[in-house]
Amino acid sequence: MNSVSRSLRKLLQWIDKRSKFSIISSAVILIILIGCIDYITGYELSFSMFYLFPILFAAWYASKRTGILLSFFAAFVWMIADIQITVHYSNFLLPYWNAFNRLIFFVISAFILSTLRTVLENEKKLAETDYLTDISNSRSFYQAAEYEIERQRRYKHPFTVVYMDIDNFKKINDRFGHATGDNLLRTAALVIRNNIRAVDIAARIAGDEFVILLPETAKPAASLVIEKLRKNLLAAMQKNEWSATFSFGVVTFTDPPVSVNKMIQKADQLMYAAKHAGKDSIKYA
Repeated sequence: MNSVSRSLRKLLQWIDKRSKFSIISSAVILIILIGCIDYITGYELSFSMFYLFPILFAAWYASKRTGILLSFFAAFVWMIADIQITVHYSNFLLPYWNAFNRLIFFVISAFILSTLRTVLENEKKLAETDYLTDISNSRSFYQAAEYEIERQRRYKHPFTVVYMDIDNFKKINDRFGHATGDNLLRTAALVIRNNIRAVDIAARIAGDEFVILLPETAKPAASLVIEKLRKNLLAAMQKNEWSATFSFGVVTFTDPPVSVNKMIQKADQLMYAAKHAGKDSIKYA
């Protein structure tokens, strides 16, 4: 059972990586093929369900608009096959009426499925995103970190974890109010996001604490990233006249840690060492 689910998951991942052009082309070819089979087998066999499969496939993996356009195409192919194989109707308008009903059925099905995917994707994003800063939350970070640890066990590539705390955040929050504090957090998150790669993961792990995962990054490269990030963060604080600084704990793992908790704990300890040393500094390990 597990092997079947793994194979299915790999298949779905493979389909997800296909281009829209290949998805649409496959759906069009399949509709034409079903229409040919429909014509060959005659009116005694119904193929309505089979026409629906490529439409739903395209609506899910391409777009809602694609699903609707293919609904028109499938209804047209079905109508042509129906006209060619069916005995004469009592009224010449009947095949067009049937095609219209099939079209409505196809369009509604494509619309519902594509809307469902949009809702699921939005729900997934909300579940993985911090509501205030719009970067990853702790749950999403833990999943990415577990994957990176497993990847390191296999490929032996180093990675770096950064734990960052905003110095004096509580004083600013108490003095200027929560709205200013929230704005500071959003600003810090934006600066972080603009100073890391697309493959890096940044997350708000606690109130004013952030963690960053830098895959396949050794200490020399990580130090360049963090020095630049710290410089830009301080510039953003000065621009907004906030008296905030930042303490960093940076750990580069050449061997996989025992767990994500242990990994974060080590970076967190370094961050607190930086705070105890006078704040506004970076501690490496």
